[in-house]
Amino acid sequence: MIIASLKGLLVWVKNLSEEEKKPKKRRFKSRIQCCVGFEYDKAVEFKRLMNWLIGLVDSSSYYSNGDVPLLIHPDSVEIKAFDSDRIILPHLVLHQADMDNFWFDAKANRRFSFPAKVVLPAKQLKFILDAIDKDSSIDMVFKLNYETWAETRNIEVRKPERCPQCNRPTIYNQLPIEKRGKRGDRYKCVCGWRGKVKSKIKKAKVYESSLLDDSIVEVEVRGRGKENFELRPEFVDAEVPDPIPKIQFTAKARVVRTDFINKLKRIKKLADSAVFEAKHKSLTITAKEDYIKSGRFELDGTVLLDCQGKARAGYNIGKMIEAIPPIGTVTTLQFADDMPILISATPEHLVSSIVECWQAPILLQD
Repeated sequence: MIIASLKGLLVWVKNLSEEEKKPKKRRFKSRIQCCVGFEYDKAVEFKRLMNWLIGLVDSSSYYSNGDVPLLIHPDSVEIKAFDSDRIILPHLVLHQADMDNFWFDAKANRRFSFPAKVVLPAKQLKFILDAIDKDSSIDMVFKLNYETWAETRNIEVRKPERCPQCNRPTIYNQLPIEKRGKRGDRYKCVCGWRGKVKSKIKKAKVYESSLLDDSIVEVEVRGRGKENFELRPEFVDAEVPDPIPKIQFTAKARVVRTDFINKLKRIKKLADSAVFEAKHKSLTITAKEDYIKSGRFELDGTVLLDCQGKARAGYNIGKMIEAIPPIGTVTTLQFADDMPILISATPEHLVSSIVECWQAPILLQD
């Protein structure tokens, strides 16, 4: 037993010495600091947008705790994250022109790639935002420290890398294996595009980054008194979703937001999903139920402001109600046959910012 223990100890010492001989990876430090601030009506609109987004991503399976992912650019803050069912994708770009207080300072190593990625805890952030009213202002100061290092990995190189029709990564082949050809390069995308996608594995040097523990986000809410918080951010260890579709829209409609939502809520009592059809400057929604062969709802002038083009696609009604941004009087719908729909709104105060949400279609059974 003693001899066996000594042999085990010698093996452990040998492995330890071999690990010490391995060259340590160089790590390069970067410091990113940014301040984002809103006052009064802009702060209220910021709160409304963030609460809407938190409601979508909370309890999401894509991130560990439904956290809010932020992409910090030198002139804006961007947010995009799937909902828990990966059906809708809210996309916000808050531009510095709309902010009452903004500054950006970076001392980044050349190997660090922008934008700076970070996530904030959703429930804690919502608690902080609850204090905002029309007489309040909020400043969020990001003090982020990163380290970057090189890794050699086997990566798959695909040509084309993305679908030329919908811009999805060409990794979701809808063809069964037996129909992919002898070389396995025949490809069918979710959107219906067909073509050949060639792939090969090669070694490549990539740079990885992680957020250091001394990073902090300081939040100050001023109004009736002053509240100060320090949030502990986390690094986005998964790839931030970037499947913003590239679609040739064939129909566009503008609707009165509140009346349109009320109409959708009524339709939802009949069916969970419906077919949206735009043609002849009109927009109709058709739903089916076990005892109703067809329920057809044509939007009149009190709901529909204008409609151009022609398209037909099906969508989940409940998800669409959630996807409509809760700001502005008018909501814009853009879609094409059997393709995702883009739902967007123009903020009243954050006029230079982008507020939109994508929703995936459902398969129609004619």
